[in-house]
Amino acid sequence: NRFAFIDYSKCFGILLITVGHFLPPGNIIKIVWYNFHVPLFFMISGFYLTLNGGGASFLASKSKRILLPYTLFFVLSALVNLDFSKEGLVTLLRQYLFLDGLTLWNSPLWFFPTLFTVYVIFYCILRLSKTHDLPVVAITALFSFAITAVLYINGKILLFFGIDKALHMLGYT
Repeated sequence: NRFAFIDYSKCFGILLITVGHFLPPGNIIKIVWYNFHVPLFFMISGFYLTLNGGGASFLASKSKRILLPYTLFFVLSALVNLDFSKEGLVTLLRQYLFLDGLTLWNSPLWFFPTLFTVYVIFYCILRLSKTHDLPVVAITALFSFAITAVLYINGKILLFFGIDKALHMLGYT
């Protein structure tokens, strides 16, 4: 039961993200671009979110589709980019778990743990509410934006596994 429009929108979102990485830093076009394409991608990702099965099957499914590619890209980029004489195993583990809110040497990977975290938070909210109606979704969006505003106003606090980014993007999902 897939909609072609949504799949084409995903392709368009990927194109926007790719082009966005080539725009010069500080450029007003890049600022506007980033305020559009990342939320678009999270909205599109939320269209096919299903809550069939229990929490364990949901986590297993999302781990296979999101965390497995994240782990693969993390390991491959670590093998290619890191000087293991300088980077210890603890540093690699901290970066993999996004413990400082950053992926440092491979920043495009932030999307994977953040999307996984968004799905888990949204799943929990919908399961706890036992409803999928608009007021629950609207309250969730407002709540997530409020928490994000507090985090960023207080010095851009970064949380592990992209929780700060997930709370912001949750409103778009």
